Amino acid sequence: MRPGAILETGLYCEDLDAAEAFYRTVFSLEPILKQPGRILVYRVGDAVLLVLNPNVTESVQSMVGGARIPLTGARGPGHMAFRATRDDMAAWRSHLEAAGVAVESEVEWPSGGYSIYVRDPGNNSIEIGTSSIWWPDPPVSGLVLPGIGNSGPDHWQTRWEAIDPALRRLHQAEWDAPRCADWVRTLDARLTAADRPVHLVAHSSACLMVAHWAAQAAPANLARVAGALLVGPSDPDGPSYPAGPTGFSPVPLIRLPFPTIVVASTDDEYVALERAREFAAAWGSRIVVLERAGHINSASGLGNWLEGYALLGSL
Repeated sequence: MRPGAILETGLYCEDLDAAEAFYRTVFSLEPILKQPGRILVYRVGDAVLLVLNPNVTESVQSMVGGARIPLTGARGPGHMAFRATRDDMAAWRSHLEAAGVAVESEVEWPSGGYSIYVRDPGNNSIEIGTSSIWWPDPPVSGLVLPGIGNSGPDHWQTRWEAIDPALRRLHQAEWDAPRCADWVRTLDARLTAADRPVHLVAHSSACLMVAHWAAQAAPANLARVAGALLVGPSDPDGPSYPAGPTGFSPVPLIRLPFPTIVVASTDDEYVALERAREFAAAWGSRIVVLERAGHINSASGLGNWLEGYALLGSL
């Protein structure tokens, strides 16, 4: 028989408090389970990362339902790799520098892959690498466009990237107080470089960015968009819209020249349902309304939100 995938992998570190701070600061990971002094459990996409204290797990028996969990432990530096795209590497370098994490090495692989290596508090070698280290990257089929603050590890956009490696995130220089024009320029540059039509997967203020971009983009770039899923479009003129972002209002109320679906919620604090319907009508979008899904973000508890992924596939 052949296993379907790797379910979990483990690293060892004696200082779990330092490890927890490291994985939170550097990789925005929060434990889904922890036993102080013994183990940290992280979900990364559809896999699980265990960080264990060998001083405990080598000698102190753990029981579940009367059954023994085998003792485990290792000494010396271990290794694991997080998947990223080549387009992400510049952003990772900047992020690591800002977090005060030294880059130990960068490797350009003969296969066309690329890796950045750092150390965690257990002296484990942590790699940020492209899948093309081992096999060719699939062609990009979609650009993931997060809203204000970027999308965290539990956001459906992040989960979709883990499910579908052909979806790639568009990284913005400023996430918290952006200028819409800057976001639009970044999107336009990425689409200019696209070698095939792509789908846009936008959330919140990124939906507004798509409308602003479409209102001024060259016909050649408009033709590079196969369709757009516009989820939870914020209302920049609404009472809950944050003060930092600029240039998102007024929202262009124009028909978008590619197929679109707007997904709205009955209780989104950032856009009234009537306003979301106005956006959809003006953009020529099909509208799907979710009951009490909030802003359709991490707090909505949608998990992988496969219903939304199916909507993307229908475009």
